[in-house]
Amino acid sequence: MEQIINIDDFWLRLKTLLKSRKVKLNTLCKDIGTPTQNMKNKKYRKTLPTMEELVLISSYFNVSLDFLILGKSPDSAYLKYIQELKKQLNTINRMTSQYSNV
Repeated sequence: MEQIINIDDFWLRLKTLLKSRKVKLNTLCKDIGTPTQNMKNKKYRKTLPTMEELVLISSYFNVSLDFLILGKSPDSAYLKYIQELKKQLNTINRMTSQYSNV
């Protein structure tokens, strides 16, 4: 039987969400009410968080469970967030190039 959930991909998606939102794992764990060490142990053992933790993480980052667990098409909220980051990056790049020409 083919494995539907790739555990490594899940942890990579979580790491990407944490980094893109500038949130530390210990902050996420505190906010969702789970011990940080438990989450680290799950990552080390290559297991998923509990269903309750997955729902809380999904809600915390405003992404669907499908995206969080399976990596299926990001929600519109996540896409909107990425678009906003791109706009901010373009603004920073323009400002940087203006200052470098001075």
